[in-house]
Amino acid sequence: ETKPVPQDYLAGIPFAGRSTLTGLFVKVAEHGPKDPAVWKRLIARVDVIAHSLTAKQASLILSSMARTRQVQETFLHRFNLKFAPSLIAQAEMIDLCGMISSLSQLDSYQEELFLVASKRLQEVASQLDARQLALMFNAFVKA
Repeated sequence: ETKPVPQDYLAGIPFAGRSTLTGLFVKVAEHGPKDPAVWKRLIARVDVIAHSLTAKQASLILSSMARTRQVQETFLHRFNLKFAPSLIAQAEMIDLCGMISSLSQLDSYQEELFLVASKRLQEVASQLDARQLALMFNAFVKA
């Protein structure tokens, strides 16, 4: 069994930049702690720096939230309106699939965002592998 992320790492959450914060999301999702207060601090920090995230970082953060069922509606709503459309427009396929699939798992459906994603998918559908297609179909069916 793996040990939870040490408290001295977690103490840096309020000062974490986008790369460090992304890594913390992934590590906490995989190893714990499962403490709601830790997730609240992580999400509060990502809310502050969301404007600077890359599509890959957003995908990893959202998938970490989805894996651990961390539904924070205020953050997700703001993220979907302000940042997700431009991230989707520039995302690599794997990151596009990760973002849309995670948002669907988090029950964070917004029609405008899924329309942007579907247009982007139409442009690049021939590049998707079977796993990516399955993720996207599942996300759109749930929506």
